[in-house]
Amino acid sequence: MKMLKKLEAIRKVQGYEAQVKEKLAEIIKQTYDSHCYMVDDFTIGESAVDVTYSYICRGYGDIDYAVVPIKWLDEGFDYKAAFEEECKKAEEKRKQEEAEEKKRKEAAKKKATKQKEQKEHELYLKLKKKYEKA
Repeated sequence: MKMLKKLEAIRKVQGYEAQVKEKLAEIIKQTYDSHCYMVDDFTIGESAVDVTYSYICRGYGDIDYAVVPIKWLDEGFDYKAAFEEECKKAEEKRKQEEAEEKKRKEAAKKKATKQKEQKEHELYLKLKKKYEKA
């Protein structure tokens, strides 16, 4: 394909690209980052769209990154509810991991206490044996 034909093909889909960027900006504003003001670039993957966007917060502007599931772009899809569900799952997972970590720490603390008590008992028996002979 010659370069002029490639440019013509790109020109035909430019309108679609602008519409997709607008929809991505809307989704990001209402879910991930309310300070998003513009989608800079996006790459379409198998199940998600990788989005690079610009934001301004309190006079400071920067670029950030978000991953938006493709199904969220479907007409009529309730992406706000899907985002809330994602957040709930992440919070549940975090709490579960936190509880598991707490259990591990308690088990380690009990083990350390038991070892300390065992060493103290061994020392007691050793000293008892030593002083009973004397």
